[in-house]
Amino acid sequence: MADKRKPTLNEMIAQLSQWHSEVKNFRNDGYTQKAYREKIAAMREQIIRITEDIRNSEELVEKPAFRSNPRETK
Repeated sequence: MADKRKPTLNEMIAQLSQWHSEVKNFRNDGYTQKAYREKIAAMREQIIRITEDIRNSEELVEKPAFRSNPRETK
């Protein structure tokens, strides 16, 4: 049976670091470096999408939908 364990934060960071070193490795040809660059770019796009979604959700929670006292003039 396949291992269903989720990677830890440190494992994900280590994986990204490994991909980065493969991009920078002069022994890898351009196609190999490009493949690792694409993996990093895909991860970056997902992280940006998720963090923007979280930020937007937090902004909605922080802003009250209405004033607590409608006669207040703030």
